[in-house]
Amino acid sequence: MSAVYAPPAPATRRTNTLAVVALCLALLGLVLCLPAPIGAVLGHVARRQALDRDEYGAGMARAAIIVGWIGFALLMVVVTAYVVYAFYAVGHPDRFHHGGGGFDD
Repeated sequence: MSAVYAPPAPATRRTNTLAVVALCLALLGLVLCLPAPIGAVLGHVARRQALDRDEYGAGMARAAIIVGWIGFALLMVVVTAYVVYAFYAVGHPDRFHHGGGGFDD
């Protein structure tokens, strides 16, 4: 009587964990702005790892790169607008003084 052996199971590809973390930080960065560039940089690292190690997650890492740099660009627009507004307000204090409603009235 001969034994029947099942063929070995194919090796499964894993998903790169850093790609998942990068995408989460990039998406969180759209709301909080600060983690966006961190997600973008981690996305670059995760994409290289996924391609080198033959793992899933290269597309997820690319999404983290795109979303992260968009979030960083939005952060820069907000910071620039705030700085411009602050310099304008300091240079033109008469335009920002309101005659009533304060505690000193």
